[in-house]
Amino acid sequence: MIDLVANVSPADATTSGISHIDENFKMPGEWKFSVGMTHEFDSGVTMDVDLLHSKTRDAAITLDSSQQIVGTTSTGQPIYDYILPGQVEFNPYLTNSDETADATTFSIVLSKYFDNGLDIVLGYAHTDAEDISPMTSSTAESNFENLALLDVNHPVAGTSNYEVPHRFTLRASYEKDFFANLATRFTLSASRESGQSTSYVMQSTGLEADNDFGRHLLYIPTDASDNNVVFGTDFDSAAFFDWADSQGYARGSYVPRNSASSKWNSLVNLRIDQEIPSFMDGTTGLLFLKVYNLANLIKDDWGHQYDAEFFSQTVVTAPDDENIVDDSGRYVYDGFRVPEASEFQQDSSLWEVKLGLEFRF
Repeated sequence: MIDLVANVSPADATTSGISHIDENFKMPGEWKFSVGMTHEFDSGVTMDVDLLHSKTRDAAITLDSSQQIVGTTSTGQPIYDYILPGQVEFNPYLTNSDETADATTFSIVLSKYFDNGLDIVLGYAHTDAEDISPMTSSTAESNFENLALLDVNHPVAGTSNYEVPHRFTLRASYEKDFFANLATRFTLSASRESGQSTSYVMQSTGLEADNDFGRHLLYIPTDASDNNVVFGTDFDSAAFFDWADSQGYARGSYVPRNSASSKWNSLVNLRIDQEIPSFMDGTTGLLFLKVYNLANLIKDDWGHQYDAEFFSQTVVTAPDDENIVDDSGRYVYDGFRVPEASEFQQDSSLWEVKLGLEFRF
């Protein structure tokens, strides 16, 4: 392979579709700082409080070495295009960001163990997390494209795709010997958490090379007379502004990355363990029953699970076969759709029951 590469000449070489790595690429890292406290009250309740803060260093990002800035929009945002005439495919490369991203998680856990065999644990965690690039995929092309931003070759810190701002948890367990010296344990675990985030964007045609994939953060005009936007004759500006105002987005600005969230999720699981007699010294037997998504087993409409749509949600599109910006750098809004931040997860919304036997030795 070395000889094959060395013998490539300019005549048979390619300038497109080359994935490469920055020769100065550094291994990404994080600084992590944590502090915690445990306190036991006279009532027997134990409280654990933890605070974790992390800061990225040399975060990995994927850029495109075949594009350069060729202009700006009327709002001052960069417009990119290929450097070489006739370029048909971009050249993604892995490099490091000079930006930093912070993440902070606060958690509190309350637990109490009763003499009658009942154990209860309650928890809450709040997370405020940023990242430079979520690196959602296994290929350079997808990692470059699956990121909502304004400047394709200079991504900045924003709300992380993986942030779960609020999470409540409960675990209740009860153990009793209903049969001589053979323990029976019931364990109920439940969680409720806020949905993961997604971004609202506009079509990208004309803002970067030949990519029409919607990933440029949506601009909210000041009103229908905003000089930065040209509205198509069929564009429903009244519905658009009603939607933007209902979401709380400031007019005359861009929608922040990952400012939308999917629906909250609730999940309840049940496990029943029953010890069984052992027929060999030094061994134990256990019969177990696991019920995943107990709520859905009780009622079909319960226990539904949601996640954020994998791709950013395109709210505004350009006219057919045209750019989202005109020759003056103004955005051209032709189509509008009310986005849906949540995606129903059918498989994980179904109940499941497992019956099994464990033999330990």
